[in-house]
Amino acid sequence: MPNRLQNEKSEYLLQHKDNPVDWFPWGNEAFEKSKKEDKPIFLSIGYSACHWCHVMEEESFEDQETADFLNKNFVSIKVDREERPDVDSVYMTSVQIIAGHGGWPMSSFLTPEGKPFFAGTYFPKEGRHGLPSFMEVLKIIALLYGTKRADIEKSSNEITDVLKKQFEGNNEEIENDESTARLYVKNNLENDFDSINKGFGKAPKFPQPILHEFILEHYSKTKDKDFLKISLETLDAIEKGGIHDQVGGGFHRYSVDEKWLVPHFEKMLYDNTSLAYLYLNAYRITKKEKYKNTVEKTLNYLSKEMLSESGGFYSAQDADSEGVEGKFFTWSINEINSVLNKEEVKSIISNFNLTHEGNFEGKNIFYKNEDIKEKDKKVISEALKKLYKERSKRIPPLTDRKVITSWNSMALKVFAKAGVIFGNKKWIEIAEKNANYLLKNNILNNKIQRASYENVPSNIHGQLEDYSYLIQALIELNESTGENKWIEKAISFTDKMIDEFWSEKEGKFYDSGKSSTDTLVRPSTTQDNITASGISVACEILIKLGVITNDNNYIEIVEKQLKNASNDIGRYPAAHCNWLKFLNIDNYSSQIVFTGKNFMSLLKTVNSEFLPSLTYGFDKGEKSFYISKDKYLDGKNLAYFCKDYHCELPVESDEELLNQIRN
Repeated sequence: MPNRLQNEKSEYLLQHKDNPVDWFPWGNEAFEKSKKEDKPIFLSIGYSACHWCHVMEEESFEDQETADFLNKNFVSIKVDREERPDVDSVYMTSVQIIAGHGGWPMSSFLTPEGKPFFAGTYFPKEGRHGLPSFMEVLKIIALLYGTKRADIEKSSNEITDVLKKQFEGNNEEIENDESTARLYVKNNLENDFDSINKGFGKAPKFPQPILHEFILEHYSKTKDKDFLKISLETLDAIEKGGIHDQVGGGFHRYSVDEKWLVPHFEKMLYDNTSLAYLYLNAYRITKKEKYKNTVEKTLNYLSKEMLSESGGFYSAQDADSEGVEGKFFTWSINEINSVLNKEEVKSIISNFNLTHEGNFEGKNIFYKNEDIKEKDKKVISEALKKLYKERSKRIPPLTDRKVITSWNSMALKVFAKAGVIFGNKKWIEIAEKNANYLLKNNILNNKIQRASYENVPSNIHGQLEDYSYLIQALIELNESTGENKWIEKAISFTDKMIDEFWSEKEGKFYDSGKSSTDTLVRPSTTQDNITASGISVACEILIKLGVITNDNNYIEIVEKQLKNASNDIGRYPAAHCNWLKFLNIDNYSSQIVFTGKNFMSLLKTVNSEFLPSLTYGFDKGEKSFYISKDKYLDGKNLAYFCKDYHCELPVESDEELLNQIRN
């Protein structure tokens, strides 16, 4: 008989609805039961594309004996981390405090008040490699909860105090010098760079686009070609590797080895959008076709496999199909021979290093040692199309169909920007349709929600990142189309964001809004992770909107937030790469204003340059903002290059505009 999760919308929670474990979703009912029956809480957090989450489910949560013990001695709660990143953030931090490391599935044990006292990640069915079995853990916790309650209460209070202090941060203000912080991060990244295999650190290797965006942004200020080379070489290695789906496009989550060869096969929307944007910026700097090709291949994958008919992007694709990790993506030589002609087989085998023995459990992950030669490109292109068509006949990995606001905003941003740069109207249309989808389906009672399911908004409040990322995407859609209606929407949501997440008293943003009151502590995370922190993006968009509207209130909020976060930034600058762009707000003093009815050629020219701190203004003779007031001339399509609102003489040609920018 299905458990309570049958009533949920999350794909991950629904995967567990038929478990014999008596799961509760996150909410008051579970905590009330825990208090009433005096039982500890077992909190399990994961996500639909998580391989080890599936393993633990198969080993333990589908096992009747384990379920019976859980149901008798615990109240069990299941959380989708993608639905509730605030809950995940609080308890992942506690896992790291208790166990010294984190990951998913996350397994935490809480008091009825939600205070953690023991935690880990994956526990196997049978003990191995120094890990106790899950049943051993359950029995020990149940025994201790019954016999050592005072010790557990003491421990949970101590851990909660540490947790609160971590989220409070060190508010002692220090002066951060931008140049010193940049130099520190630069030295860190240079020392951590793997000069042989590229990327940072050792296995497992993550692409870490946020670090490479810093390198590209730093190059735009300093023209340090040696530092830039670190990123470009890494992008080349990732593109050639097995982490890149050579057949279908898109990127898997990370590489389990140092060579970018064997991936964890799940594909996440946030990885693919942030990497596409990174390759787009590499193209803007270098103008190399190979980076353009990678952007095109990635966006084509997203529009084919991750885009709903209504215009929303799905969140993830699983690593497993038919219960086997990577089965959908790997090939035997016999399978290749059955699909391709002899010339194609020869080219595919030689260019992608295929063997009869294989490189992954007897089969082959495609990877390249070098770029495909010009003479082979046509044959390879046709062969890959045939293989993709054949692969589509296989049973595919599950696609998680929730439409997450922040992740969709990242897709909106890159489709809009790539669309204007490459003159691709279809991509602009996808971006505009996605914006309209989010504004219709991810809004409830005039507030942004975390996600939508089948065009219906979830009842889970949006996080700060949902607001700040959507506002950023609307600004970039304005920059890509010249339509001021997107700025009007951005300003409207910005005022709501400030009301919901900003604390004037404490001088900082929170990750969860004042409408969300069901977590042990209210997280406030300044550090960037795989993606930029919601707080750093909020600061960046406030600066841009402050310039566009000349509203100094926006700038004052950023100044207060910078003071509040200054100690954390100063101690861990490498974990705050996105912040370094606006440590000096004067970096955003340049504007370009476009006026007229048909300035798209000028707009494409500016967007094609990598100018990360530039602010755009538009006046089509209709409603405009302070940045572009009184510049419209009937019958003229003009561009003004301005510094602190003081503008050069307007120009009409792309060449004149580029000269002004570069000089």
